[in-house]
Amino acid sequence: VALVDAAGVLNWWLEETDEDMLVSRAHLALDGQSVLYSSYDISMSGAVEDDRAWVHRVGLDGALLESISLPQMSHDFVELSDGSLGYIAADWREIEGILVRGNKLMERDSEGNSRQVFSAWDHLAYDLEAEVEGTGWIHANSLDYLPELDAYLLGIRNLHSIVLIDRSSGEPTWIFGGDQSDFALVGEGQMPYFQHQFHWLGDGLLVFDNRSSEE
Repeated sequence: VALVDAAGVLNWWLEETDEDMLVSRAHLALDGQSVLYSSYDISMSGAVEDDRAWVHRVGLDGALLESISLPQMSHDFVELSDGSLGYIAADWREIEGILVRGNKLMERDSEGNSRQVFSAWDHLAYDLEAEVEGTGWIHANSLDYLPELDAYLLGIRNLHSIVLIDRSSGEPTWIFGGDQSDFALVGEGQMPYFQHQFHWLGDGLLVFDNRSSEE
């Protein structure tokens, strides 16, 4: 985890020393005095029931302030102003006798209570052909929270989609990209394909379009 200023100077960094722990996301915390980062045990990546993932809060002096267990978390999380953490988690379902890994959006409040906000299984059409070996069915890999809408944006790599999800109801407001898209591109260009990460610009999206599973 590193903090780099606009001049490219490395001002602060932290190294995860456990070789089995993969650091997947980091944020400067809303308090401005600490860093939040997620790590999960890649040696347990195929486990259906496990507590392999955490979000750690580290002071700018390097002191570990807290470690929060987030069962089944992977890839991304966001901190909300009310102290909650929103995060992507694995969501396993049995399909024709085979366990298939999907994803859900979870929230953990400041008191340690967790709730499910959204599950892809409830709102998106399952497609066996969308599965990519080692990543499960949808492979949600990026998350953002829009306070002005009280909604989450969830990036779904294998379905080439970004979904806006109402925080209160858990219902999708719209889907951008993929077979269930509510939008079409105007003029020349292509919809994102196996995208990784995006940024909400207020009136649109900036998307890292990866184009393929190999590139």
